[in-house]
Amino acid sequence: MDVVALVLAGLSLLVAVLALFSSHSRANESNRLAREALAEARSSKVGDIWAAVIRSVNHRMTFNPTAEDAGPMLRDARADLMALVDALPEWGALGEWAAHEQALGALAAHADLEDMTSDPQRLPEHSARWGAAFVINLRRFRATGYDEQMMRRLTDNAREQSRHVCAARGWELPPEAMPGIALLDETPEKP
Repeated sequence: MDVVALVLAGLSLLVAVLALFSSHSRANESNRLAREALAEARSSKVGDIWAAVIRSVNHRMTFNPTAEDAGPMLRDARADLMALVDALPEWGALGEWAAHEQALGALAAHADLEDMTSDPQRLPEHSARWGAAFVINLRRFRATGYDEQMMRRLTDNAREQSRHVCAARGWELPPEAMPGIALLDETPEKP
């Protein structure tokens, strides 16, 4: 009788161990599926943000500054770019590139406004060229992923193009920073 009880106890222990391994395997599979679902949801959200940014830039390419209010369009474009930067914190150079492209786009719109004021039939060529290049680069990064060196070269190019536009038009180059405003991880300079 003791032998039968011992065998039954051993079988019970074996079944319990097998059940434990099975539940552990199922838990690991569930965790893997949850991670995949989270990654897919994040990817979908980021994809929607990319589409919004590209749509905003496309709108700026065809914007007529003599006939439309620029405020809502510029506000939405800035918000879309900020959302992209926030959605991709691991893309360290994205924020700086986006800021310089945004500034260059504003200079292009200003140049178009000057040109179109003197010639209302003229098309917004500066914004169209800027927007076409920006969209091509946005689409490239969306398709291929982050390339820090390329993004830094594009940032330098946007700076250079801004200097060129300002010099050609006799404008003062806009400041890259505002006095008294600092990044969250920096302390403001004392006067």
